[in-house]
This record gives sequence, structure tokens and C-alpha cells, in this order.
Amino acid sequence: MESLDPPDNWDVTPFNNDNQRCADACAGLVLTHSTVPYFTLDTPRNVTLVYNRERVPALPLVQLDVEKPAESGACTPTEIKLEVEEVGSGALTFANGETTLRFTPQTTTRIGGRLESGPATGMHDIEIIVTFLHPGCGGSPMIEQSWQTKLLVVDERRRRSRGAGRWRACSGCTCKVIRAR
Repeated sequence: MESLDPPDNWDVTPFNNDNQRCADACAGLVLTHSTVPYFTLDTPRNVTLVYNRERVPALPLVQLDVEKPAESGACTPTEIKLEVEEVGSGALTFANGETTLRFTPQTTTRIGGRLESGPATGMHDIEIIVTFLHPGCGGSPMIEQSWQTKLLVVDERRRRSRGAGRWRACSGCTCKVIRAR
């Protein structure tokens, strides 16, 4: 499958970077527990343990910025929908159990979601589908745009048979297994 360029009104920079920590801070249960402070060199110090539900297990994140498509003309979208399909397999389910996420449009809207742990470890051909809804604005009540690309999934829970101390390093579409020493 060839990866065509995304529509002009999409910025896929967030999709290509590791925004896991930012997304975790926005939508995850985070618990912290700090020890009683102790003093060294007249400075109080302590240790804080942090549990973040979104980091255990790490789920694939699809995220991008979109703007109103040019073909909307003077119409302003009232809702933006996001769907992700695995090419040849159908719709993927997001972590909330739905296959379609809905967003309220802004000038530039960051849309995205964590995928359920369905895709196995490997490179997957996916299609990202964004639908702009603007009912009651003459012409078509919706504009659908899509982009086919690849999604790399590394599910550490399913890789236990390889043993501890192995990491997968990825750069673009090239991956290699590194043995930790």
C-alpha cells in the first residue's frame, strides 16, 4: 500500500511524534504517593511514586490537528468525527469502547484517541477517516476526508516470551531489537 499525503487541512505532526506523556496527562487516572521528607544538607527531600493508568499498558495513540476543509466554504462545522480502520479488517475500537470519536471544532482542532489493545505487535496499514459535519448549511451536510498510512504497534504484554532486557528501537519504518546489557 502506498501512503498518500494527508489532506491539506490536516497537520499530522502530532501523529508522528511521541505525544504519549501529553495525552496521558490530559485523560488518565494519575495517583501519586510521597514519602515523609528527610533532610540532607539542610534541604528537605522525598521520593514520589507515580502511577498512571494510561501508561500501563501503553495503548497505540492516533492524534492529529485538523482545520475546516476548503470545500466547506462559509459553512462552519458543528462536529468532527474520527474513525480508524485497519485496511482489510475494518474499524478499530478506541479505548472507550467506541469506533467513532466526536469532537467540537475549533479553528485548529487536535483530535485523537487511544486504540483498544486489538492490533497485535507489528506494522499495520490503517486508514484515518475524519468527517466534518455542518448540517443546515446548504450543499452537502458533511465532508469526509481520509488518509492511509502505517501504524507501528509494540505490545510488550504479548512479547513476554522473548524475556526481559529487550527493547525495540524504531526510526520511521525501520525497527531492530536491541539487547539491554
